[in-house]
Amino acid sequence: MDNFIRKHLHFFHTFWNKCVPNGASSNPSFETWEPIPGYLHPTLDPDPAEDKASLRGVLYNYTAKNAEELSVTRGDKLYVLKEEGGYVLARRFSGDRVVGYVPASYISKGSEEPASHQSWYINGITRNKANQLLLSPPNHHGSFLIRDSESNKGEYSLSVRNHGKVRHFRIYSNPAGSFYLEKAHVFLSLEELLAYYRANWKIIQCPLSQPCVQKRTSEMDQWERPRSEFHLWRKMGEGCFGEVWEGMWKNTVPVAIKIMKQASFSSSSLNLRVKASPLPLADHLFLPFLQDDIYSTTGSAMIPVKWTAPEAAIYQTYSPKSDAWSYGILLYEVFSYGQCPYDGMTNQETIQQITRGYRLPRPNSCSPEVYSIMLECWKAHPEDRPTFLNLRDALFSIYKWARHSFS
Repeated sequence: MDNFIRKHLHFFHTFWNKCVPNGASSNPSFETWEPIPGYLHPTLDPDPAEDKASLRGVLYNYTAKNAEELSVTRGDKLYVLKEEGGYVLARRFSGDRVVGYVPASYISKGSEEPASHQSWYINGITRNKANQLLLSPPNHHGSFLIRDSESNKGEYSLSVRNHGKVRHFRIYSNPAGSFYLEKAHVFLSLEELLAYYRANWKIIQCPLSQPCVQKRTSEMDQWERPRSEFHLWRKMGEGCFGEVWEGMWKNTVPVAIKIMKQASFSSSSLNLRVKASPLPLADHLFLPFLQDDIYSTTGSAMIPVKWTAPEAAIYQTYSPKSDAWSYGILLYEVFSYGQCPYDGMTNQETIQQITRGYRLPRPNSCSPEVYSIMLECWKAHPEDRPTFLNLRDALFSIYKWARHSFS
C-alpha cells in the first residue's frame, strides 16, 4: 500500500508540474516522462570503465526535477553510461563528476570520437615541429593540423599553412568542455570547430583544405655514411660556422671533413664534405637534422641570414626549396665576383627588405637569362621555386646556347 500511494502521489506531483510549469524547461516539447523513484533504480555512484561509455554533447538547458536527475547546460559534455526509455544515465565529463538522469532528447545522438583517432590530430609535437611538417612536401597552402598546446596544458592549438608561412591559433576550452577560437562561436567538439572554419575560412584568413600529411622518412642512400667510418687527423682551417679537418674514410681514402661548430648546432652534429681522388664529392649536409626533406636547427643556432630563405631565417625550417633560394645567392656571388650579398645591410634589415619584396640587383657581368634564374630561386612562396633538376636543365640550356653563339 505504501509503495502504491508513493507511486501515485508522484504521478499527481508530475501531473501538477505539467499543468503549472513553475520553473519548467524552455523546451517542454522534449519532456516525455520523468523517472519514478524505485522504478529505474539508478545507481548514483556507478564506476563503469569510461572507455565503454560514449561522450555526448548537451543540446538544451535542463533543470533537474528531483534528486535522481542531473541539471545540465547547453554545451556540457556527458559520459552516457546507459539508456533507459526516454532518459539516459550520464556522468559529467568535467567539474563535479556527478551521475544522474537527463532526457535522451536533450543529448546529441552520436558519440564523439577522441581527437587521437583523427587524421588531423598529431600528438606530442612542438610548434616548431608543426612548422616543419606543414612546410614540407606533400603539404601545401591550406594544410592544417591540431596539436597539444605547449603553453596551455590540456588545451589544443590549430596550425595552418598559409603559403610559405605557418599560422597558429589557440583553441580555447570552457569548463563545459566546449571549444572555440573566438567567444562568438563555441562548438561541442573539435570536429564541429574545424567544419565551421573550413566553411568560413575567411574569418581566420587561412583555408583548411586538407589534414597535414606526415611523409615517411626515406631510407639512407649510398652517399650517406655513418660517422663511425671516418677518422679525424688534423684541423686544416675554420670559418664562422664550422671547421675543416683532414681525415680518412674506412682507413683507406683521404677526405676533408667539415664539422659544424657547437655554437651553431648541437655537439652531435657532423657535416661531411668528403673529397677523394680523383674528383668524387659527397656533400652530406646537416644529416642529423634531415627528416622528410626538411630539417631545422636548434633554438640557439647561428645561421647565415643573408644566404638563407626567409621562411628558414624566421622559422628555422629548411627544405630543398629553401636550398634553391641559397643557390640563387650563390649564383649572385659567382657573377658578382665574390661580392657580399645585401652589402651594407644588417641581418635584420635584410629580412625586412626581402619580406617587402626587395631582391638583389643583376650583377654587371650577369646575363638576363641567368638573372632570371636567380629571381626564380628567390620567389616568395617556396612551392613556386624551381627544383634542382629544373635549375640544372635551365643552366645547361643557357650553356648550350652560349656555346653555340660563340662557335
